Amino acid sequence: MEKPQSNNPISHYVDMVLNSDEAYKEFLRVPLERQAMVFLDLPGDFQKKFGDDLSVNYILSLFKFLDPDEITDFLQHLPEEKHNQVAKKLDENLKEKVDYLLKFDPNSAAGLMNLDYVIVFKHSKVETLYNKLKKTYARKKTTPIVLVRDKENHLIGHIPFEHFILHRPHSLEHVIEDIPFVYYDEHYDDVIKKFNSTDHKNLVVVDYENHILGVIETNDLLKRIEESTTEDVYGLAGVNKEEDILDSGWSKFKSRYLWLILNLFTAFLAAGIVSLFEDTLTKLVLLAVYMPIIAGMGGNAATQTLAVVVRGISTHEIDAKTKLRVLGNELFAGTLNGFVNGIIVAIIAYFWNDMPMLGVVVGLSMVINLFIAGFFGTILPFILDRFKIDPAVAATVFVTTATDVVGFFVFLGLAEILLL
Repeated sequence: MEKPQSNNPISHYVDMVLNSDEAYKEFLRVPLERQAMVFLDLPGDFQKKFGDDLSVNYILSLFKFLDPDEITDFLQHLPEEKHNQVAKKLDENLKEKVDYLLKFDPNSAAGLMNLDYVIVFKHSKVETLYNKLKKTYARKKTTPIVLVRDKENHLIGHIPFEHFILHRPHSLEHVIEDIPFVYYDEHYDDVIKKFNSTDHKNLVVVDYENHILGVIETNDLLKRIEESTTEDVYGLAGVNKEEDILDSGWSKFKSRYLWLILNLFTAFLAAGIVSLFEDTLTKLVLLAVYMPIIAGMGGNAATQTLAVVVRGISTHEIDAKTKLRVLGNELFAGTLNGFVNGIIVAIIAYFWNDMPMLGVVVGLSMVINLFIAGFFGTILPFILDRFKIDPAVAATVFVTTATDVVGFFVFLGLAEILLL
């Protein structure tokens, strides 16, 4: 990897490209040594277009400014045919490293790792490490992580760069320190937890025989965390996780219209429930004031539950043994929240409308609907996950429908029994 010469941050060039009327031409005006990193930070729609337009040889010229793990990311954003064409033309040494990284699940520890490290044996001479660091710095202008292994490539520890440079020890054994590690197939959520539980900025990726496979730096996680957060938020809104903020209007339409149509039909279902109590609403129009409150609170409570449960499923914290416990906790929390909010809205209804029984109806409806929100917000993700349907994308529509339908039915049903 050659040293970038431009002083402007990558974000500066990304903004220039995204805000240009001729985005591709603006991209080509970016200094060559920065173009590859700018490409990796662009929205998916732009990456697809640019990947189609860039020639194979041009892409290869950009790769000399990237590390193998960055090249791997770049290749994964190219159309399949272009990906294969570029991969075939990589030099053997680079191709071996890229193929090695591509074989791992991108959501695993190995999928997050890079190969930017230096390895020395426990009994290596100090000068050996010094020369390795000197060569690496001359080539990359960066200081790599120094890992220590035995003759079987088993991880022993690491040597902090600052400690080594400042003290220049007579023996490497005197400066070896422990370093946390993760197994190559651990999910990236577990990697995040490991980082949160340690003061180290790096993790070593090993196999189950403790052989060194690669390293994960804090920066390696930042983009993945951002992508994951975006996927969760988009999913709960019924938006395709591949959609970017600057995608074309047509792309946005294609990724959203099916869910909106489904939502339209479920809205008619809720409207059908309301129509069953048309006479009740005609006799007591005041009920219409409280209907959005009951439905809205149920929807909010269900979304809270849904977010927690979907996250638990995606991080593998919820399994067959804990599902009943999760359901019980959510029902208990929903019921308590229902009582608290139910009492508040009942008091408001009583004093605002001077109708004690209206307060009872609104309060009871709130308790029941928040209980229902906890139930469906927990059960529906379990069911969807069981049928291999992503609960982050599909559950919101069904949960909102459940709370609306049940909420309206309970509220208007109680009103018909107790108020008329």
